[in-house]
Amino acid sequence: MEKFMNKLTDMDLSWWPFMKLRPSKEQKMTTLHVAKMALYFGSLYGVLIYFIFHAQKYGFDMIQLIIYTILFIIMFFVFYRLTFAYFWNVRVTRMSSKNDENS
Repeated sequence: MEKFMNKLTDMDLSWWPFMKLRPSKEQKMTTLHVAKMALYFGSLYGVLIYFIFHAQKYGFDMIQLIIYTILFIIMFFVFYRLTFAYFWNVRVTRMSSKNDENS
């Protein structure tokens, strides 16, 4: 599972359009880093999903847009922190311990 998850996070497409948020492979994804990612990606996904699925059917409503955006930020943070960031950090720890052994 770790290899699969890290293969996804290593792909440039996974970080588009926020490539600057990708940490180096030696850097852990902290809770603060994932929170920053959630603000960017969660906002983008929340707005897109709102306009694709909600606004077309029910019309535009600013309060609903804000709710969608906040919910997607929260959902992105929880999901990413418990999955992708966890496996990323496992790899960082393993690579770090290998480097320590070789020193």
